[in-house]
Amino acid sequence: MTVPTRSVGPAEWNTSSGDPAFRRHFAVLFAVLLSGYVLTFSGAHFGRVSDGREMVETALSLYEYHSVAVFNPGYHSSSASGPATYSKYGLGFPLILQIPLCVSDHLERWFRWRDADVLFGFTNLILNLLTSLLIAGSARRLGFSVPAIYVASLSFAFGSFAWPYISYDFSEPLQAFCLTLAFWALLHVPGESASSRSWLMLSGGALGFGVLTKVTLLVTVPIFAFYLWRRTKDVPERRLRMQRDFWVPLLIWGVAMAALNWFRFHAVLEFGYRGEARQFTTPLWTGLYGLLFSVNKGLLLYAPITLLLPVGLWRLFGRRRNEFILVSALAVCIVIPVAKWWSWEGGASWGPRLLYPILPVLVLASAYPSIERSGPRFASVAALLAGVVVNLMGVLFYFGSWGVVIGTNQDRVPVDVEGRRGNERVIEGGRQYVAPYVAANYVPSLSPVRGHAWIVRWRWLGVPFPMAGLETAAAGATVPFGPVSINFQTLARLCAGDRALRHDLQSAQLLVTRAFRNEADEGRPLPVRGRAFLQCGLRFLGEKRNVKAYEALHRAKELGCDIPQLLPSLGIACVRLGRIAEASEYFDDYLERVPDAHSARLFYAQSLEANGLTERALAQYMRLRELRPDDPQAAAIDEHMAALSRALGRRPKEGPERGAER
Repeated sequence: MTVPTRSVGPAEWNTSSGDPAFRRHFAVLFAVLLSGYVLTFSGAHFGRVSDGREMVETALSLYEYHSVAVFNPGYHSSSASGPATYSKYGLGFPLILQIPLCVSDHLERWFRWRDADVLFGFTNLILNLLTSLLIAGSARRLGFSVPAIYVASLSFAFGSFAWPYISYDFSEPLQAFCLTLAFWALLHVPGESASSRSWLMLSGGALGFGVLTKVTLLVTVPIFAFYLWRRTKDVPERRLRMQRDFWVPLLIWGVAMAALNWFRFHAVLEFGYRGEARQFTTPLWTGLYGLLFSVNKGLLLYAPITLLLPVGLWRLFGRRRNEFILVSALAVCIVIPVAKWWSWEGGASWGPRLLYPILPVLVLASAYPSIERSGPRFASVAALLAGVVVNLMGVLFYFGSWGVVIGTNQDRVPVDVEGRRGNERVIEGGRQYVAPYVAANYVPSLSPVRGHAWIVRWRWLGVPFPMAGLETAAAGATVPFGPVSINFQTLARLCAGDRALRHDLQSAQLLVTRAFRNEADEGRPLPVRGRAFLQCGLRFLGEKRNVKAYEALHRAKELGCDIPQLLPSLGIACVRLGRIAEASEYFDDYLERVPDAHSARLFYAQSLEANGLTERALAQYMRLRELRPDDPQAAAIDEHMAALSRALGRRPKEGPERGAER
């Protein structure tokens, strides 16, 4: 069977940038994408993932302190030989976050808008929107018909696992945008020499910024360079000039990355992952099956349009050989290393997150058969609709909710898999057991898609009983879910102690619906900037940089970071700065919330004593003795109480009685 080699061009559009039909369809597509994204955007998910919080803190450090250090040593970060701690994640996303940081900072200062943190969440929404439009532009350059262009763009935007990520703080949307921009720019080459140089530098710059965001994208650079070489069938001198224009911005980014690595980790080729960079321990076929075919994380389930990828590659092979080579090479060079990675599923996430960067080109290749008025077009539309249904499950609820629900009984699931880290598995009786959230990547009955569909039925259909009656559920009521059981009594107890979990289960938290319903913000996470300032302040406090600590902690309080830990930290900073009256306000507020906070009360008492506030110090010491009669430091506290009582002209034994009255 021979494949026709003629080029199939659209009848509806021409390639002129001034084509009125192009502008009209592009405007319609933009309106559909923007309205669909805004209607389904959640302002409550950005800042809930530890990876994202680390990148936000790096961004804040850059913006406020002109440093690339992070301030929370508890994150998965790497340290140089000095005292600073540096993130292992690329600098690309923190650089992009400078935009919402700058805008929100000015909005808050000029208009006193305390809810400007919502702008951070719009970062990935805008990136996904731009990527979807670049897919449309690339499809037009590849000769797609108008219906095929709509199918390609909408299949990525709403028919794939890219949709839920508009609300999260992962860097994958930025990576996908950079690769798609690089591809789109190369589609404009060759052309007139003057314009070609701009397109080449744009492509190389976008690709370099993608590598700055995630170093694993380095494997895509030679693929794009080879694609450019094949597209420019011209004299060798011109080919070399075009390669030069493409590589110049890449080399600039490369020098910047090398300098950054040397500054942070004292090695040009050290990116911060240390030993983790060698943990390609998953059996290849296990990872490939999980990434591509499984109902837990499989690409074919979370992006059904890719079911047509073999047909699309076959058509590309016959009609656009260069694009066939590009897509095939990108798929092989990204999928195989990810399949071997110890955490091939991308950790806690929705769908095969680590395949996200190449999803746009996979969608383009998969939608290519739909340029014809035949079965593939109807198949593409059906795949688009199926993708909308599947990924709506990830839009309606926070992706981490299902892992909490299936973990209510602290079950261990017997799963015989290789390559996982030692802290994720337990060997008992010769069998390997893992936590339910890990098993959800392997056991079909624990698939997140099935789980979220079950939560949808529980939330809106009241099956097995109305969610509003969770606290009054029958004692011990359970629902078997494969190898685990959901215990509603335990789940009710968890929801009572975690308002965010309760909110995750009860509300889709979509921005527009929340505005119309005027829903309470009980489950809203801590403000993005406020939490980042808190970590900065705690780090400065530990380093005894008291002025900076006070400023950062006070900014966190202003921004609504209302957690008890903030108040004693502010109190300590105030004590060190001699602001005892202000420190007393913070400590009194904190101790009213957490009366048994022993170390904070002891520090408060000692600070009052050191500053001559004898009566107030005595009252705090007395309260300490009441709360912990058998405290190991009781003898020392009694000595302080006796000394303070003598200074006040009282008998020591009267102290506890008067303290109790207070």
